[in-house]
Amino acid sequence: MSQTRRRGTELENAILAASWTTLLESGYQDLTFEAVAQAAQTGKAAIYRRWKTKEDLILATLHFQNERDRLLIAETGSLRGDVLSLLRNMNRRYTKILPALFSVLLASYFNQSQLTPAQVREYVLGDRPVLMDAIIERALGRGEIHRLPPRRVIELPYALLRHEFLMNLAPTSDDVVVEMVDTIFMPIISSY
Repeated sequence: MSQTRRRGTELENAILAASWTTLLESGYQDLTFEAVAQAAQTGKAAIYRRWKTKEDLILATLHFQNERDRLLIAETGSLRGDVLSLLRNMNRRYTKILPALFSVLLASYFNQSQLTPAQVREYVLGDRPVLMDAIIERALGRGEIHRLPPRRVIELPYALLRHEFLMNLAPTSDDVVVEMVDTIFMPIISSY
């Protein structure tokens, strides 16, 4: 029985999924077009037609994986509950991306690609709305806060969780997530 040849989006998705798996299993240094082609059961030419460099392939892979594992925000009925739900979901997600992220960071990806972490984040996330913006809008609608806080305050929960993640190289305990929300974020946001 002959296998149907994959084309277009189906082939691209197979390549990006194989690239993600290769990145997790082998790390940045050992991620090659040859290894990805073998894992995707396709030829190297199919990869080279889409991505000119390893860095381009990695960016596309990170974007693809982010889209496959998109975060959702729960409507809990309170600002505190919404932020806790978002941070807990992010924390679970960090467990999945931790090996790939540090494989990329520790392998000098940013030096080779001349991109900053902020530029990679922007590329991976695209122009979709920031989830904390929706949470803040709901809190305004419920009267939990009375004016729009500055951008840095809105992004504070992300920054706190990212800091824990980067300093410990591991997911954060739920007790620490609750402490960040209750003792840092909620006292600051309640002044708005």
